[in-house]
Amino acid sequence: MSVNFRTRMFGGFDREDVVAYIEKIAKENQTQVDELTRTADDLRQQNGELSQQLAILRRQVENCEDSRRENVELTQQVQRLEEENRALQDALHQEKERGDELQVQADEYARIRDHIAEIEISAHHRTEEFRSQTIARIHGLVAQQRTWCSENSARYEELLQRFGEKLQAARNVLQETDLSGFDDMLRSLNELDEELDK
Repeated sequence: MSVNFRTRMFGGFDREDVVAYIEKIAKENQTQVDELTRTADDLRQQNGELSQQLAILRRQVENCEDSRRENVELTQQVQRLEEENRALQDALHQEKERGDELQVQADEYARIRDHIAEIEISAHHRTEEFRSQTIARIHGLVAQQRTWCSENSARYEELLQRFGEKLQAARNVLQETDLSGFDDMLRSLNELDEELDK
């Protein structure tokens, strides 16, 4: 930049021009300094913002790393859970087959139980019917025996009375019978026996 200073006849350049130039230069320098200060402040602010953004990005990267590790762990856990689920599905299938078998057995048991219950009920009914018939027959036999006892009791009383009468008559006959002939016969037998021994 060229500067034209006025000259004086004595003493060189004009002092006012020099001072004005220096003031101008100082003002321009101050303006540049102010601009540079503002630029530096802006840069420092931008640097702070960038540092914050960098810290955020670092945290995000760390979170991403953590997320990646978590993702790997979750993937492994999902694989384990899938394997467990397959094992549980197989066990469930086996249990379902066993349950179906047990259901068939339970149905068969229920059918047999119902059949046995029907047999028991039928047998109970037949037993009750037989018991009722037997009791009725026993009542009938008891009634017949009562009738027989009543009829034969009177008959036996009559027979006993008639037998007693005949027995009394026989006693009377025996009491009236003469047994002296037997005594005579015994004496004769004794005498004959003595005669034979002589």
